Amino acid sequence: MIWIFLIPAAFLFLGIADLPIGYYTFLRIVVFISSCLVAMGSYAQGDKINFGVILFAVIALLFNPFIPVYLHDKEAWSVIDAITGVIYVGVGIYAAIQDKKKENEHKRVDIQ
Repeated sequence: MIWIFLIPAAFLFLGIADLPIGYYTFLRIVVFISSCLVAMGSYAQGDKINFGVILFAVIALLFNPFIPVYLHDKEAWSVIDAITGVIYVGVGIYAAIQDKKKENEHKRVDIQ
C-alpha cells in the first residue's frame, strides 16, 4: 500500500520542474484522489478525526481539480509541491514501519 504515498510524491517532485499546464491538471487529480484515499483510510483506522485526516483533507482541498486554488506564482507552487512531496514520503515511510511492526507482532509466538 506504500504506492499510494510514493506515486503522488514522485509526481509532486516532478511538478517542481517547468512543465506544460496539462501536467499540473493531471497532478491535481492524482494528488486529490490519493489524499482523499489516505484521509479516508486514516479516519477508518481510528474511526475518528485525527491529524492525518486533517492534513490530507487540507492537501485534497489545496489540490482539488474542481475548484482549483490559483496562486499565479510558479515559485509558490514549487514550494508547495516540494513540501507536499516530503509529507507523502514521510507518511509513507511511517506507514511502512507501522505495517512491519504489526506484521512482526503477528509472527511472534510466546512459548510458556
